[in-house]
Amino acid sequence: MAKALYGRLFSWIVNKINPELHSGRKGNVRSVGILDIFGFENFRVNSFEQLCINIANEQLQFYFNQHVFAWEQGEYEQEGIDIKRVGYEDNRPLLELLLTRPMGLLALLDEESKFPRASDLSLAVKFHGNFQTLRYYNKPKDGGPTFTILHYAGPVTYETLGFLEKNRDTLKLDVSQLLRTSENPIVQVLFQTPLSRTGGLSPASTVSKAPPSATPLFSRKAPPMYFASAERGYPHSRLARGPHSPRGRTPLSSGGTVTSKSSQTVSTYFINSLRDLMSKMLNGTPHFVRCIRPNELKSPDFFQPDKVLVQLRYTGVLETTRIRREGFSHRILFQDFIQRYKVIHFKMTQRVSATPASCVCILNKTGLKSWAVGKTKIFLKYYHVEKLGKLLAGYERAAVVAQRVVRGWLARKRVALLREEKRHRDAAKIQAAIRSFLAKCHYQKILDHRNHNATTIQRVVKGWLCRKQFAKLKARQRAAIVIQAVVRCWLAKRLLWRMKQEAKQRKDGYYLCASDPFLCNNFRDVQHSRPAVY
Repeated sequence: MAKALYGRLFSWIVNKINPELHSGRKGNVRSVGILDIFGFENFRVNSFEQLCINIANEQLQFYFNQHVFAWEQGEYEQEGIDIKRVGYEDNRPLLELLLTRPMGLLALLDEESKFPRASDLSLAVKFHGNFQTLRYYNKPKDGGPTFTILHYAGPVTYETLGFLEKNRDTLKLDVSQLLRTSENPIVQVLFQTPLSRTGGLSPASTVSKAPPSATPLFSRKAPPMYFASAERGYPHSRLARGPHSPRGRTPLSSGGTVTSKSSQTVSTYFINSLRDLMSKMLNGTPHFVRCIRPNELKSPDFFQPDKVLVQLRYTGVLETTRIRREGFSHRILFQDFIQRYKVIHFKMTQRVSATPASCVCILNKTGLKSWAVGKTKIFLKYYHVEKLGKLLAGYERAAVVAQRVVRGWLARKRVALLREEKRHRDAAKIQAAIRSFLAKCHYQKILDHRNHNATTIQRVVKGWLCRKQFAKLKARQRAAIVIQAVVRCWLAKRLLWRMKQEAKQRKDGYYLCASDPFLCNNFRDVQHSRPAVY
C-alpha cells in the first residue's frame, strides 16, 4: 500500500508541475533534457530490478551505436562515399531476446504472471526452454532458478526468485477500495484516476491520440517499432510476426491510452516508459557524456588501468575514436562550403554556383588530400578543417585590418561632426546668453525710465492734490475762525449784558433785604436756582 501511494503521489505531483511550466506559452516549447543513468548493475544477487536497469542500459547503448556507427556509415553509403566499415558490437539481437513479443523474455514473464499456479522455478524453466540455444543466454548446469544474460558490459546472472511477484505488483481489492473511498480528497484522486500506459496517473488533457506502434525502439527511420530478426539472419528467427511488415513483424503496443487491468504489469509499464524515453531522444539532438569509473573501490586518486580499458571497450569509446579518425568528422553542404571558403580560389564579387566542381576547385587550390565529394556534401577530415582555417586566417586578418581602418575613419568623421555640432551648440549658447543679458539691460533701462516718469507724475499730482486739499482746509479754517469770532463776540456781549443785569438786580435786591430779611433770603434762593442763560 505504501508503495502504491508513493508511486501515484509522485505521478500526481509531476502532472501538476508540468502544466505550470508550460502555462501561457503557445506553440512548440524548446527544452533541454538531461538523462542521468547510473549504468549496469551486477551485484552478488541480481533480481528483477537489476534486469530492468540493465535492459534500459542496453537500449541506450543500442541508440548510441545507431547514432555513432550505423547512421554515420549509412550517411556515407547514401552520399556514395567508399569507406572502410568500422566493426562494432551490435546488441540488436540481445534487445530482441529481451523485448520482442510474444517470445521475448519480458513477454514470457508477463505470460507466466497471468497463471495463478506459476512459480519462479516454472518461470526459469520456461526461460531455459526458449532461450537456452541463443548466444546471449546461458542456462545454469543444474537448471535451477537462475539465468545469465551476456550484456555488452559483461555477463550478469539473475535469480528468478521474486520475479513473478514483483512483476505482478498487485494491490488487494479491499485495500484498493479502501483507498478509493478515503476521506482524504487527494488519496481519492490518486486511486480513482486510471493509470496510463507508463504506470503513472493519466492526466485528462494529455492523453495521446497517436496510433499504436508510433515510437520505434530499434529504428530511427521507420515510424513503427519493429523487431527485425529473421531478415537480418539472427538465430532466434522464430519470434512472432505481425501485419505491419512484409515479413510480418509485430510491434509492441504503444500510445497514450490507459492500460487495462489485464496488462498492468511492471514489465509492461517499463517497456512503455522506455519507449517514451526513446521517443524524446529520437526527436532531439543527442550529446553523449561517457562517465568512466576509475576503480572498483570508490577510492580517490586511485586509477585501475585494466578496469578503465574494459569500460572504454564495452562503451564503444575506442570504436568511436577509430571511426572518427578513419572517417570524415566534418560534412559540409556545397552551399555552406562555397559561402565560407569561396575567397580561397574565387573573387569576392564573383558569383559561384554551389556545385561539386566549384568545391573541387577550392580544395585543389589548397593542396589538401584524402577528402571526398558526395552527392550533396563535402567530406573532410579533422585536419582538413584546421588547414582551411589557417588559410582563411590571412583573409580574416586582412578583413579585420580593413574593418579597423574603415571603422577608425568613420569614428573620426563622426567625432568631427560631433565636434562641429558641439561648436555650433556652444556658439549658440554664448549668443543666447549675451542677447539675453543685453535684452535684460535694455528692459531694465526702459523700466527705470518708466518708473522715474511715473514717480514724477505721481509727485506732481500728489503735490497738486495736497495743495488743493490744504487750500480747502485753510479756507474752512478761516471761515471757522470768523464764525467763532462772531459767535464769541455775541456770547461775550450777551454775557456782559447779563452781568450788567445781574449787577443791577443785586443792587436792587440789596436795598430790599436791608428793609426785609425774609425777602433777602428768598431772593438768594431764587438767584441760585435760576439756570444760567448765555
